[in-house]
Amino acid sequence: MPYYVRTMRSRRNQVRKRRVRLLGRALGLLLFTLLVGGMVRAFSVYVSESPHFHVKHVRVEGANLLKEEAILEAAGIREGDNLLLSDSDRLRALVEKMPYVRRCEVQRVYPDMMIIRVEERCPVATLLVNSRAFEVDGEGMALRELELRDPPVGPLITNIPGVEVVELGSKIDNPSLAAALAVWEAFQTAPVADELNLSEISAPTPNEIATYFDEAPFEVRWGRSDFKREARHLDVIWHEKGGKLPCTEYLDLRFDDDVICK
Repeated sequence: MPYYVRTMRSRRNQVRKRRVRLLGRALGLLLFTLLVGGMVRAFSVYVSESPHFHVKHVRVEGANLLKEEAILEAAGIREGDNLLLSDSDRLRALVEKMPYVRRCEVQRVYPDMMIIRVEERCPVATLLVNSRAFEVDGEGMALRELELRDPPVGPLITNIPGVEVVELGSKIDNPSLAAALAVWEAFQTAPVADELNLSEISAPTPNEIATYFDEAPFEVRWGRSDFKREARHLDVIWHEKGGKLPCTEYLDLRFDDDVICK
């Protein structure tokens, strides 16, 4: 047989063998894919339907002002839900929409427990807007509207300009309100806060803030942002005079070391 004929046959055999190997690999890969896909589907069905992965215990941590039932209602989590398929980020976002919740963390504890941890916002004062009263925290977040029978929290904050509508769960971004809250925080750091009850903070501007105390017949004026210094001045003056200041209209703390009493 001529040499070139043997060479051509050999090449055809090599090509045929190569095709057979490729076809075998392709069929093997197809079978492997079908097998894995079937296992994945079977596992998914098992996970979604097996009571082994159902939520049997839900624990809420960090809630003092909020009721556990309200948090679970907001999250939409119930005993019997699937633990593995629950969306922790979605649950966290739903809980953080609650006005009293500053932060939330959702943790799965296998095989059957869900833990919801919350950090609450605490009301510190009561904001009056158009004859309506709202609890606010130290950052100016509106937490809830008070009913007429509800006692106010902290001092009443009045005369805030530019605030017509209050949306619960939203921060009230207003310089006068921020200054009023800063005055309230600064006053509480001074020892005199144990002797005086601050009942109202009027804040038409950040530099014209008047506070009213149940124990004093005059208003106390604050401003220029250094409220802690002004609180210290009030504390010194009050104790130097034994609480018997000669003021009848106002005590002005805004002028550095010069305290004006009228």
